[in-house]
Formats: sequence, C-alpha cells, structure tokens
Amino acid sequence: MRAALETGECDVALVPVAACAAHPEWEVVPEVGIGCRGPVHSVLLVSAVPLPQIERIYLDAASRTSVVLVQLLLRAQGISPECVHAPHREGAGLVRGTHAALVIGDAAMALHDRFPHVFDLGAMWLAQTGLPFVFAVWAARPGLLTPAHVTALQDARAYGLKHAEELAHAFREQQLQAGLPARDLLSDNAYANYLRRAIRYGLSTKEREGVVEFLSRATAAGLLTIPGHDPEDPVHIRFAGGAAPEALVAARRPRPPLAADELLARAAAGGRLDLAEGIFLYEHADLMALGAAADARRAALHPEGVVTYIIDRNVNYTNVCVTRCKFCNFTPRPAAAAATS
Repeated sequence: MRAALETGECDVALVPVAACAAHPEWEVVPEVGIGCRGPVHSVLLVSAVPLPQIERIYLDAASRTSVVLVQLLLRAQGISPECVHAPHREGAGLVRGTHAALVIGDAAMALHDRFPHVFDLGAMWLAQTGLPFVFAVWAARPGLLTPAHVTALQDARAYGLKHAEELAHAFREQQLQAGLPARDLLSDNAYANYLRRAIRYGLSTKEREGVVEFLSRATAAGLLTIPGHDPEDPVHIRFAGGAAPEALVAARRPRPPLAADELLARAAAGGRLDLAEGIFLYEHADLMALGAAADARRAALHPEGVVTYIIDRNVNYTNVCVTRCKFCNFTPRPAAAAATS
C-alpha cells in the first residue's frame, strides 16, 4: 500500500510510520492508527542471552518501523549490536548464543515462552518515553483527504472492534488451513484479546506525540531521513481531514516559477497569495524586503500613520504539553525530568 501511495496509484493508504519520514508532504488521518500503550505482544526481540550480551540481531525485513525502533531502544541503553536482515518468519530459527532476532506479527505471538529472554518493544518504548507507540497510520497525498475518508476509516475501526471474536476465529482457521501447526497458534480468545486490548486504534494527542517523538529520535540518530528537514527544527506531522483542505488545491496547480520580488510586489499592492506562494516567501524572501512589503500594505490600509502594538501574555499553569508548536521553546520533551511550571 505504501508503494501505491508513493507512485500515485491510490490516494489514501495504510503506511508504516517510518515511511512518513521520507514523505513529509503526506497528510495523516487523525484519530485512526495502529499502535500500543505498553506491551504489544507481536513485536518482540527474542534472545538466549540478556540484552547487554547480544552481539547480532536478525531483523525481520517485513517491518521497517520495528527495525528502526529496536535500534533506537538498544542505543538508548548503550547497546549497538550488528544488525542483519532476515526473511520474514525466519529470524527466530536463527537465535543461538549471542545472536538474537526481531520477530513481528502473528509469528511473534507464540514465542513468549520459547526463549529465555523476550523483550516486548511496545513495553520498552513506554518505559523509555512514557508515550504510546504507533506502528502505522493512514496517510494521503496532499489535498486529497476529505471528511468522507476519515468517517469511512472510523466506521471500519468500529466494525472491527465490534467483531473482534469473529475476526480472531477466522484468522486462526485460515492459518490452520494454510498448514501452520496448531502449536504455533494461540486460541481464538487470545487473538481476540490481542485485537481488543493490546492494539490501540486511536490517534489522539498522546499517540500523535508518540509518532513525533519516534521520528525525532530516529532522525537524530541517523536511522531515518526527512527531505529538507533542518536538524535544528522540530519534526512535524501533517494531520488533516477534519475539513476539506481546499487551501491546498492551489499548491497542486501547474504554475510558472515563483519569484520573491513579484510576489512581494503583488502582496504590497493588496493582491492575494495562495498557500504555496506564502510558503515560498517564508522560505526564500529577504526578511527586510518582506517587512517593507508588509509596511507598504499597512500604510495603504491605514494612511493616518498610527501604529499600535500589543503585548502577548500567556498564563501557563504548567509546562506539561504534547502539542509541540514549532515556535515553542517552553515545553520539555518526554524524556526530560518531571515538568512543573
């Protein structure tokens, strides 16, 4: 689905969070995702030895997000083993001595009692950050996400939770018919509990914070790259869909090359700028020229020459916040000490 979204074959798709780094232009559907708050049970690092003794990890190639996550979690503890990619479902069979494996999906769920050391990545992330972890989100190409998309996905989420037992039973039967041994499967009830309790399908404020924290840490560690991102700037995700993003339509229209002088002259004369033009000026216009154009427009609207200013004062009862406004230097990061005002 990610490849189809990248090539324009579809408008909206379920994509791994790690893929969002390479596509900052994507808009993420709010309120719907796939994550956990604590143990996820289906993304595990399994080993015969404790974490500090692991020298090699076989990484399941089916999940780039989990591959980045396990490296982040281990580096935070000063552990940097060799990482080798392994085919999906084969990593567990390679565990021996100081060689461990990252196992994901239903293949991981039957491994909790088969290795001396089993580390749940969802639980490790929560312990390190205090935040939920989001593995995948629904994303759309710019300007194409509508309230109808969001409503359809929310309805699908509600349907899935309502029919968790039926879906769990159907999944187990499908695996049996495919020839998977019963010993490698859990009960219908265990799969239903996984769907209802381990996985979280919301994308509220805390989950969004988890997404941004993961991408921030991954880019800082050099495990992911965001095109055009300045390391000094905070990472942001474009959440959309609450209303039709009509303002973004102009950014997709064919247009001649933009020129800062022409745009400033039009704005100073009272002409309107669209979203793409405003972003272009923000990134390329000389600050003094921008100020001069703004002053010219002010003079045209208020020729009397009287200018007033206000002092902006915000009374904050606490500096605990997860909004991450780009201009704010006040809010501490989750890893910081307990925040107080």
